[in-house]
Amino acid sequence: MASKSSGRDKCDLDVGMDYVRSVLFEKPTSIKAGPDSAGIVRALLGAFQMITDFVGKRAFVKNVVLITNTRSTPELDDAFVAGITDIVVKSGINVTLIGTDFDDAQMDPERQKVGATWISFLEGLPNSTILTGKEAIALAEIPAPRVTKSANVFKGGELRIGADLLNTTQTDNSDGTCLCIAVEALGAVKVVRPPSRTTVGLDAKGNLRPVQRTIDYEIHHYTDRKLADADLEEIDKISELVEENQYEIEQVDKDSLVKAYKYGRAVVMLNPALEAARKYHTNLGLDICGVIEERRLPRCYLTGEAMYIVGRQNSTPDMMALSAIVDSLMELDAVAIARYVQRPNAEVQMVALIPVYVNSGVTKKRSRGYMEEKKAVGVQRLHQVIRDIAVNSVRCKGGLKEYCQREDIIPPLNTSLMVSTNVPPQLNDASKGTMSRLTKLLNVSKVEKAPVMRKRSGMDEIALPEDDEDDDLQF
Repeated sequence: MASKSSGRDKCDLDVGMDYVRSVLFEKPTSIKAGPDSAGIVRALLGAFQMITDFVGKRAFVKNVVLITNTRSTPELDDAFVAGITDIVVKSGINVTLIGTDFDDAQMDPERQKVGATWISFLEGLPNSTILTGKEAIALAEIPAPRVTKSANVFKGGELRIGADLLNTTQTDNSDGTCLCIAVEALGAVKVVRPPSRTTVGLDAKGNLRPVQRTIDYEIHHYTDRKLADADLEEIDKISELVEENQYEIEQVDKDSLVKAYKYGRAVVMLNPALEAARKYHTNLGLDICGVIEERRLPRCYLTGEAMYIVGRQNSTPDMMALSAIVDSLMELDAVAIARYVQRPNAEVQMVALIPVYVNSGVTKKRSRGYMEEKKAVGVQRLHQVIRDIAVNSVRCKGGLKEYCQREDIIPPLNTSLMVSTNVPPQLNDASKGTMSRLTKLLNVSKVEKAPVMRKRSGMDEIALPEDDEDDDLQF
């Protein structure tokens, strides 16, 4: 049955709503509290009508929350219940019933019957929810997390296999000798950095100036002779005495800061000759250098920061190509070591690409492949203890002085980065074949050491100076 009114078709739902509207607004006393126990249901029908009128054809989720108790009895016959069910289904409305005293264990039989009537009424409605008062309060007290959209931190980037890694000044991505896959990067885990010092100023009129955030360094000169003569290692052992003693503060000039890293207990400065090699003057990219077994990459080599690499959206070839790489790495139980340049003319980082399967939650079938990227520190016994230190014009104290110019530990440091793609003997024949095919894609037999690998936690950095030994990374 359909008729035309106001220029649009009217279905059975519209006819029913017209009737409800006439009852509710022409006779408003029918929804007031009184002997009419079905008034609350009529009010519910009025809410359905108002939501339908407000939403119209817009894509809104329609929710209705009904709060009642066992002292209000819904007197509904089968025809009325069928009509309400039909309205809810056609309107796509989600109904939630909160019974404030449904969980009262001391209810008399009459009130229990009323509660059962409400529950029976709601159970017949699709997409309905029934909550007790305590359950509703518990849900309300749970803080709702703020929904944020992941930002693309690698816009316009490519995952390259077989690129010329020796060329650090290449600006053209049209390299026909390598395999390029357009990818995007979404942040997964971000390291929480320590808060910086905030400066707030007022101008002559009393207005706030833009807030400035700076990172300042200072040296504490302790008046206690025991602390003043202690070296770095002893300071850690008697740290409880540090806070209890007086000290003089010396501000550190930013020009006196140099990059350094800590290997074991030795602190090594970044050689000034390597400053020019800290950045790669190329386009952003993610270049796979080699593949190793996952068990050969200890977790302590990786930092806590991570992101997800996915194929470029709306590009089926890129998604399928990335999925093939993920499947191969997963079959080999291996990870890929890659050179990562996040932005043009940015510092290079060495990372590990770890294959990850994403479950949609509906089925257990493997869906589109993702690659989780973690910053690869790649140095033995490096437990996130790298720090920026102040030397040169700043007086070295204690054990720091003897390590200021040490370079004898660099060769073993570089040797610890040796990586090979030789097939380990325990792999079966199928894995050997897959490893061989994947290795053929890597047409670069030797790459230059990455001059800098930065751990983006605070201001930590690690530099690998070049030495005279021929101990470049082998693949």
